[in-house]
Amino acid sequence: MLGKKRLPPDKDPNNDEIVPVMPPDDQEEPPSKRKRIDLLKRKMANKVIDFFVLKKTLKVFCKEEAKALAWDECLTAVNQAVAEAYLFANFYVLRQLDANRPICQLGHGFYQTCLSIVTNPTRTAQSLREKYDSAVLVQARKDRTQRWQEGRVGKLKDAPIIVPEFSNAAYEVWLASLKADGDLETAGYEFNKLRNGRPMANTEYLNNGWFQAAAKQMATNVQNAVVRNFAKRLRTYVIDCYGVEAKIAYTVLNGVFAPTFESIPARVLNPIIVELREKIPRTSKKKISWAPHDLLPVFHMFLQFIEMTNEKNTKTPRYVEKRTFSLLPTNRGFEASYCKVDSTGLRALLLRSPLVDRALAIMYQDELWTLGASLKAEPTTWIAMADLWWRRLFHVDTIENEDARKFHREITTDGYGVGVHMSRPTRGKKEKKKGKDGKTEKAKDANVSDALGFLLPKSPKGRVEDYDVIWGIDPGRTDSITATNQEGKSVRFRTSDFCRASGFSQSNRKSKRRIDRSPRVRELLQTTPTKKTSSLMTLGQAIEFMFEYVREVLEFFMDPFFRKLKFRRYTLRTAQLDRACFELAGPPGTKTIIGFGDCGAAGEGVVKNSPAGPVKSFARKLAQYCEVVVVDEFRTSRVHHDCPASEDLVNQRVGRVCRDGVERSVPVHKCFTASPRTADAGRRLTGT
Repeated sequence: MLGKKRLPPDKDPNNDEIVPVMPPDDQEEPPSKRKRIDLLKRKMANKVIDFFVLKKTLKVFCKEEAKALAWDECLTAVNQAVAEAYLFANFYVLRQLDANRPICQLGHGFYQTCLSIVTNPTRTAQSLREKYDSAVLVQARKDRTQRWQEGRVGKLKDAPIIVPEFSNAAYEVWLASLKADGDLETAGYEFNKLRNGRPMANTEYLNNGWFQAAAKQMATNVQNAVVRNFAKRLRTYVIDCYGVEAKIAYTVLNGVFAPTFESIPARVLNPIIVELREKIPRTSKKKISWAPHDLLPVFHMFLQFIEMTNEKNTKTPRYVEKRTFSLLPTNRGFEASYCKVDSTGLRALLLRSPLVDRALAIMYQDELWTLGASLKAEPTTWIAMADLWWRRLFHVDTIENEDARKFHREITTDGYGVGVHMSRPTRGKKEKKKGKDGKTEKAKDANVSDALGFLLPKSPKGRVEDYDVIWGIDPGRTDSITATNQEGKSVRFRTSDFCRASGFSQSNRKSKRRIDRSPRVRELLQTTPTKKTSSLMTLGQAIEFMFEYVREVLEFFMDPFFRKLKFRRYTLRTAQLDRACFELAGPPGTKTIIGFGDCGAAGEGVVKNSPAGPVKSFARKLAQYCEVVVVDEFRTSRVHHDCPASEDLVNQRVGRVCRDGVERSVPVHKCFTASPRTADAGRRLTGT
C-alpha cells in the first residue's frame, strides 16, 4: 500500500497507522564539496615522513647556471614588504580598538591581504566611497547607452547621465558584493596616505610563492606572541593595578584561568577575579579564547595602563619606567630575514632574473624543454617539472641519499646561507586517537614529557645496570649545564664560554664597528620612533619614518658582511653543541643514558632575569647521540630527590599527599644546579 508505514516484526500489524506521503522536495541538493586529491595524497604521504633542514652557503648550493639569480633584489623587496605589512597590521588593530569596532581574524589570509595592500598601488589609490561613486557613474553610463539602444532617446550625446543620490543601503549592498572587509580596506587607504608619494616595494611576480610562506609565518608569530605573553602581562597588570602581592597574584591568575570559578576564602580576591573574568573572552567550554583577535582588546587595556602609569610618574625620582610593547609583533625591517622559496617561488625568482640563460634545457616526458618555454607554460605544468629544474640549477643530487633523505623542493635563504628542506621516512605510520566528537586529539602518555620542547621519555628503556655511563644534567644560572656521572666525574658548560666560542660576542663587536663607520645609519637607528604604543598618532610617526628610510637602511644591512656573520654564528654554535654532546655520549659503541633536568620549563620558565643558555637546543642535539630521559627539576636536590609526588612539577608546584591524607598542590623550592661534588647526582636524576 502506498504510504503505509513499515513496522518491525515485533509490532502488531493490526495497530498500524497510515502515514501521509510527503511531496518531493523541489529544492536542488547542494553541490558536493570538491576534494583535492593531490592534497589528500600529500597529507597521507607526510604522515610517514619526517622533515629536517641542512644548512649550507648559497654559493656552494648553487650551480654555475644559478649564480645569475637576482637573490638580493627579491629578498630586499620581500623584507621591505613584510616590515610594512607588520606595521599596517598594528595600524589596523589600533584603528579598530580606538573606534570600538570588532577585529577580523588575524590568520594567514589577513596577513596576505596586508602584503597585498602595502605592495599594490591600485588597490588603495581611492577610498571606498570614491570607488563606490566611480562604480555608480559607470552604471549610469551603461543605463544611458541602454536607453539609447532601446530607442527611448534621440542622440546618445544628447541623452543625460542620471546619477542617483547617495544611499547608505545601496552603499552597504555594494560593499557586500565586494566580499572584502570595509574597515581593512579603509585602513589600507589611510595607511598609504602616510606614504606621501614614496614608492612601494617592487614585488612583481613575488606575490606567488613568496608571500604565502611569509604570511603563514607572520600569522604564527602573532599566535605565539599572544599565547606566550598573556599570562606574564596579566600578572604584571594585577600586581600594579590592584596593588596585590606576587603570591596573591598567583592565586588570582589561577582563578582567572580556571574554567569554573569557585569562591576563594579571601574577600579582596573575589571582586578582582570576577572583574578580570568578565573582561577576558571565553569559549563555549568556559575556557579562555586564545584567538589573537579576541585577546587584543585585553592587551590594549594592559598597554594603556602601562603608558598611563609611566606618564603619571614622569617626575617621580628613582622611578623606573615599565616596558611597553606592540599589540602585534613587528620586525626591525633593517635586516635580511630568511625567506622561504618553494617551486612556485622558484618560478617567480627566475622571472625576476633576466640574466639567467633562457636556453637552459631539461628532458620532461621525452621532450626537450627550455627554461624560457617552461616559464611560459601553465602553472600545473611548471609544478610537475619543477623538481627537474631544482636539480638543473642547484646541487640537489649531492645532498640526497637513497632511502635516507630526499629533497623536499623548498629552501629558506637570506642570500648568503641557505636551509635546504629534506625529508626522511619514519619508522611507521603515526596513529592519532579520536575523541568523542570525532576530532583527533593528542594521545597523552604519562611516561612522555614535552617540557623541553619535544617529546622525551621519563624512564629508561632498559635496566640501569646495563648502561656503561649514567649522566645527570641540570641546567643552571651561570653554567649552561652541570653534569655528573655515577663515578663522580663532573663537567660544566658555562654560558659565557659558549657565547664566546660560538662567535656571538665577536660578531656583535664587528657589527657595532661596521655601524659606527657609517654615521648616517647610526643616527637613523638611534632616532627611530617607537612602535610600542597604544597611540595611533605615535604609531603614525613610526610609519612615516619607515616609509622614508627603510630602503636606505635595509640596503646597508643587506651587505654580505652581516649575513656572513649570522651564518658563521650558526656554524660555530652547532660545532660547540656537537662537541659537548660527544664529550658526554662518549665514543661510538658506548651505551650512555642521560637524565636531563627540565629546569622548570613545564611552568613559568627558567631563572628570572638571567640569560638562558642553549638548554633546549642542547637537549634536542643530545637526543641524537644517546638515550635521554627527562627528570623533574626538584628531583635534582638532596632535599626533594626522594619526596613522594603524585604529579610533575608545574609552575614550581607539585601535587603531594600530606600527613592528613589530603592531596595538595604545594610549592617546591628550586635547586638551580646539581652539586658537582656529589657522586650520586647522576643516580638521583635517573631515579636510581
